[in-house]
Amino acid sequence: MAEAPIITGRLRLKDETGETLERVRSRFASTFKDIGSVAGGIIAAEFAQNVTGALEEVSRTATDSAASFELATARIIAAIGATGEEAERLRRQLEETAKTLGVEYGVGATAAMEAMEALVKAGLEGEEAVQALAGVLQLATIEGIDTSTAANMVVQAMTQFGLSAEEATRVVDGFVKASAAGIDTASGYASGLANVGATAHAMGLSLEETLAALVQLDNTFGSAQVSGTYLNRMLLDLAEKADKAGISLYNADGSMKSLSQIVEELRAKIQSFGDDQKALNDWL
Repeated sequence: MAEAPIITGRLRLKDETGETLERVRSRFASTFKDIGSVAGGIIAAEFAQNVTGALEEVSRTATDSAASFELATARIIAAIGATGEEAERLRRQLEETAKTLGVEYGVGATAAMEAMEALVKAGLEGEEAVQALAGVLQLATIEGIDTSTAANMVVQAMTQFGLSAEEATRVVDGFVKASAAGIDTASGYASGLANVGATAHAMGLSLEETLAALVQLDNTFGSAQVSGTYLNRMLLDLAEKADKAGISLYNADGSMKSLSQIVEELRAKIQSFGDDQKALNDWL
């Protein structure tokens, strides 16, 4: 059913382009006539040919973009399973959101719609995807990555920490703040979080606490992704490793230390191994 508006849009673009080409040809044929009938005709013909090629390319690009936008919309509606009036309502909501936020974040409506498609494929419902879109486009713009990649990063973190779609911006803020405090990029911290998020959440740690720990370890390992791997292994057998390293998990009053404090003590222990990577791996 989505094919009809696509075809109509293509025909409309074709008609409009044809009218534009004719106006351009007439205008420049008249302008160049004063140069001399032969020279003016040659120049006008060559110029019109170049303009024709350029406008036809613009027309093709616009048509392809419109088609991609319509198809992405149709795929989202099909994936959600909406039909009838619900499908039409959702289509209007998706298109309005994509066009508005696509312009706001400078990525265009088609890229914004494809980001929502990635969010739906990752498990969000239609309105959840709409709510999460702003955060995704913000991350894509900041990091200079495609919107689908940004969508997958955000949804993975939301899933690991049991966050709702409304908290997508919180995830992006966490990545950006980690990047500002550490030495890796926001995308790097997203990759690091992917390696440890589920374990950290199971132990009662928040998104922000886990990212703070990654920042601390990143300053040692030089990679948030590697830091995530080490932090995950450390958390899985924290009590055993802490005892072995002579690190106490509890304060003098019996309360558990903050993760940042434990990680700082762990980082000092890791640094004590120097360049002996084998000994470090054996200990971990």
